Amino acid sequence: MLTAKVRKPFMVYHIGNDTSEMLTDTHPAHRIFFQVYIHDEPGDYVRIDDLGDRTKELLVGRMSAQDNIQLTRFLERSQDLKDETFNTIFNYLRFQWVLGS
Repeated sequence: MLTAKVRKPFMVYHIGNDTSEMLTDTHPAHRIFFQVYIHDEPGDYVRIDDLGDRTKELLVGRMSAQDNIQLTRFLERSQDLKDETFNTIFNYLRFQWVLGS
């Protein structure tokens, strides 16, 4: 990971926890949270912001019947951050999938 030659900017995603809605004993809805991290060369965050805006535009409100995704929601965007391991600047966007049964 530390020696890989990766073109920047690049994105990494992480799928997080699966949360039951606990609406009723028979209701199948639950949520899965995921983050999209956008990394770039140190400098300004213009490209990161543009890529984040486009990513949000492409994902919010999307659904997929074959994957049982009823809705994709945007939750938050992080502050501007630095990654010393990758020697990048980055921020992340956090989303939620609402899933059926």
